[in-house]
This record gives sequence, structure tokens and C-alpha cells, in this order.
Amino acid sequence: MHNNPIHFGKLIQETLQEKGISASWLAKKIHCHKTNMYKIFQKKYIDSELLERISIVLDMDFFSFHSDFVNQKRKQNRNSEKYYFL
Repeated sequence: MHNNPIHFGKLIQETLQEKGISASWLAKKIHCHKTNMYKIFQKKYIDSELLERISIVLDMDFFSFHSDFVNQKRKQNRNSEKYYFL
């Protein structure tokens, strides 16, 4: 995961902005305090249980971003002698 360019907190924040949803609204839906929501926006990596709750509430599969990255690295592994370890 060290080479993973995905920043989940930023993705979530951008999704909220695109959908016109406030951080307060999402915080209530996932049962956390509004200030914790802003801390989540700063995190590159997010606990999978929390990411699942956010994905469901926002109707957005944030896991697919990571899957796409992993699949890309798998293809690179197949095409080279160097193996990437995540």
C-alpha cells in the first residue's frame, strides 16, 4: 500500500462536494461527530468497516478505487520480472 496514490479521505470529501452533501449530514448518517468527519477527510487510509458504512450511505463503492489499483499492479507484475509487494 505504500505506493498507493489513492487518498480515501479526499475521495470522500470530493464525493460529498459533488453530491452537494454536508459533512454534518454524513456524520449523522454514520453515527460519528462532525469533527471526526473532518479528521476522516485528512486520512489517506480508512478502516474497512468505516469505509463500508460511508460507501453505503453515499451509494459509492470506494473499495473499487483500491481494487483498480491492485489490478493495475497485478498486471505490472505479470509483465515484469520485478514483483511489487503491497
